[in-house]
Amino acid sequence: ETQKTICTLSSIRIVEQQPLMLEGYFAGIDPPLRNFKFQVTGDRFLYKMVRLLVGACVAVGNQQLEVDDVQKALDNGSWEIPNDKDSRRKQFKCAPAHGLVLRHVDYGDDVVFDWQPLRDPDRNLH
Repeated sequence: ETQKTICTLSSIRIVEQQPLMLEGYFAGIDPPLRNFKFQVTGDRFLYKMVRLLVGACVAVGNQQLEVDDVQKALDNGSWEIPNDKDSRRKQFKCAPAHGLVLRHVDYGDDVVFDWQPLRDPDRNLH
């Protein structure tokens, strides 16, 4: 059986937030520290998919990738550089796994879970 690799993303939301400031910890950083929250909603995700999307967004913000590079990768399903004789790929860093949080899974009406989270999922995430 061939694995299904087509995923549908219904939304990607990027929100700038105030960074958690520890007194004196980030003193003198220039440019000032910026913190962003990425919310990705889709029907399924492949291994490292969200981390690669976040890494690509950061690379665009740091002018290491162009928005067109990301659009081409989404359209083609690959980061390979078209018509490159060495079959190179666009280079950027995958976002690290720490800080990645699975907030909700919706299985539809076929599966029902009756559970309560161990803690408030919004605490310390805003």
